[in-house]
Amino acid sequence: MNLYNQFGNQEELNEILLRKSLVGNFIIQDEKFVYFNESVENITGYNFEELLNLNPFELVHQEDREIVYQKYIVRVNGIEDDETYSFRLIRKDGDLRWITARAFGVIYRGKPAVAVNAMDTTPMIKLGEELKKKNELLKHLSSLLRHDLLNDLTIISAALELRDEELLERALERVSSMEEKISDVKKLEDEMGELKTLNVADLAYSVVEKYKRDANINFHSEKVLARVDESLKSAIENIIGNAIIHNPSHVDIEVEVFRDREECVIKISDNGVGISDELKEKIFKERVSTRKGSGLGLLITKRIVNIFEGSIRVYDNAPKGVVFELRIPCIQQQ
Repeated sequence: MNLYNQFGNQEELNEILLRKSLVGNFIIQDEKFVYFNESVENITGYNFEELLNLNPFELVHQEDREIVYQKYIVRVNGIEDDETYSFRLIRKDGDLRWITARAFGVIYRGKPAVAVNAMDTTPMIKLGEELKKKNELLKHLSSLLRHDLLNDLTIISAALELRDEELLERALERVSSMEEKISDVKKLEDEMGELKTLNVADLAYSVVEKYKRDANINFHSEKVLARVDESLKSAIENIIGNAIIHNPSHVDIEVEVFRDREECVIKISDNGVGISDELKEKIFKERVSTRKGSGLGLLITKRIVNIFEGSIRVYDNAPKGVVFELRIPCIQQQ
């Protein structure tokens, strides 16, 4: 069998290279697709016949459509611009993708048109956004940690200088507090990595196992996949730890992991003393926490969930106690 394609001329070779290119190549003329390669079909999710009957600009996200259309008008009128730009495209299946493109004016079959080279850069843009959020979180925690450690050192220095019994006792407490704060931040740094597809139920179960001797914890779950990292365990642990620390011994805690349409829900309920409405408005803000120790627990939890493009809310449990509900976009299981 001949493993090589045979080409009669350079034009045939160029055509096969364009058609099989990983880059989406297409030509728009009179606001219609008049040429596109296989990558355009893959990127958009539409087949050949569907693309021929579509207005290309209807594929562009509404918020980006006007600027993309204006760039087409500039190019089709022969104004050259080598600018590379990015915009959002909505696939046939509704998925949102980031496209990075370069367009230039051409004459195609005797009429002005615009040729475009386009790449799906969604993974790179998402990775950049994730790294930015993580860096912001670590930078913020570093600032808080420095502030707290300086305060702790002031107390310790005063105690050593004055040799006051009461101050020495407070100094020992501050040493323990410093250790816990540093440990919390280091643990978070170790857990934060590249986001990948994980079973959220497995992560939650590992936290439940850690605390099952400290409280009566009921765990109910189903397999739900989401794009997260190990730091999600810290978020869950902070909430369960709060429920144990701030409630009477043997508090009942229920942890549920389930899918609700396009979201993974992690629901953590307890039957403890609850949280006042006033405090509910503050618990995720800086320096306000229900956790004894580092004072960073719920701040960290909210920031972690934000990295996963999720949300968190707190509300009363019935007949008593509190519910924390984390929602994270989930991945369609095959």
